Amino acid sequence: SGDSILCKDSTAQIGIEVIGNSPFSYTMDGATNSDGIFIISEAKTYYVTVTDSFGCQSSAEKEMTFTYPSISIEGKDEFCSDSSIILSAAGNAINYYWDNTSEDTTRYQITEGGEHTLIGIDEFGCGSKVSKEITKRDYPILSITDSTSFCENDSVLLSATLNRTALFYKWDDGPLLSKNEIFASKERSYTVIGFDDLLCPSLPKTTKVTEVIRPTVQISGPSYICEGNDNIELQANSTT
Repeated sequence: SGDSILCKDSTAQIGIEVIGNSPFSYTMDGATNSDGIFIISEAKTYYVTVTDSFGCQSSAEKEMTFTYPSISIEGKDEFCSDSSIILSAAGNAINYYWDNTSEDTTRYQITEGGEHTLIGIDEFGCGSKVSKEITKRDYPILSITDSTSFCENDSVLLSATLNRTALFYKWDDGPLLSKNEIFASKERSYTVIGFDDLLCPSLPKTTKVTEVIRPTVQISGPSYICEGNDNIELQANSTT
């Protein structure tokens, strides 16, 4: 008697019921006892022989089948600091429990990296366990051109660099750009944010750009030269 289902990596108890002339002895897989109870751990067909008080024997068999749910964890392997991701349970279990919690859910929101564990339970109460290592990325580190200047009516090239593979840069309130450089033509502060290949944003960096007024140049001295003179003296004066 007993269930014919055996959970993987577990044991089950088989009890043998007999009607006849007691006492009985029970033999299964080479083991003999007098109570007819056997502990098994393999999925196979078990054969039992029962001997009554007169030495008469009868035999029976029982097939035991392994069962366990097939489950997996779906979702990203990495996520950004100050954010979260949703992990999903997939498989043929009917109950799913995450990280030793008692909440039964197929979707699980995490805010911390590390190993996250899923246990699935099937209709027979048999369970499977899987784990997934999740990495929580630190902020990428951004560097930017130091404070610089440009001449009046000109511009200066500003450059930003991320310490890992970058997908986009965002300067001030502008659009996402794949290039890490812009030309600055106004005197003001410029702020940039870099986004890595996971779209994790860096902390913003700001640089100050200064416009330098071009010098005003005046040349003084005669505007003519007499025939036969080798040279004249001219003087340049500038203001800024």
